[in-house]
Amino acid sequence: NTAKRYTVTSLPTAAPQCYNQHVVIFLITYCPCCTAAKQVFSGMDIPARIIELDKMDNGPEVQAALLDISGRRTVKNEFIKGKHLGGNDDSQAAARSGKLQEMLGI
Repeated sequence: NTAKRYTVTSLPTAAPQCYNQHVVIFLITYCPCCTAAKQVFSGMDIPARIIELDKMDNGPEVQAALLDISGRRTVKNEFIKGKHLGGNDDSQAAARSGKLQEMLGI
């Protein structure tokens, strides 16, 4: 297989330094679920690097790379300390159960 394999730190984004963040969220600005998921982190005062795919020239390429990394092409796509968490339902459930706080060490 000659397909390019990506990791969260090798995604073709405009701001690779964003991976120094503990929380990286890939989303599209007009998605209501994306907005709800951002509120999970802001409501817990957890800083997150937000990458808005619909505002990037290479957004479709990044979204295709997300499929390679996470197995899902849909957004919102969240990574906690480089590990894929999932989407809105996943972050909501992780926040309720304490898994999110555990992943972040808080």
